[in-house]
Amino acid sequence: MIDRKEVDPKSLPYEPLGPAHSFLRKDAEPLIPGEAARIRFALYPTSVLLRKGHRIRVALAGADASVFQRYPADGTPMWTIYREARQASFIDLPVRRNRETSQ
Repeated sequence: MIDRKEVDPKSLPYEPLGPAHSFLRKDAEPLIPGEAARIRFALYPTSVLLRKGHRIRVALAGADASVFQRYPADGTPMWTIYREARQASFIDLPVRRNRETSQ
C-alpha cells in the first residue's frame, strides 16, 4: 500500500470523507517488509441495522485492479495481522445508534 501517507486535507481539490490521501507519486510511502504500519482509510458511507448478536465481517484485498496498479508487480505479498496485546491490529468502525432502538 504505497498510498498510505496522510496529507493535509486542505491541499486536496476535494473534501475527503476520512483520512486524506493525495495518491500522488511524490506522496508514495511504500510499506517496509517486517515493519508494522498504521494504515487509515475511509469506507463509503452506508446504512445497516445490526441487531444484537449480528457480526461484521471485514475482508482485506491487496489490489483494486480497475483503479490502482498492483504493488509489488511481481511475487506474492503477505500481510501480517497482529493479535498480541502489545501490538494488536484493530479496525475502528463508526457507530451511530438508532434512535428508535436505543431507548
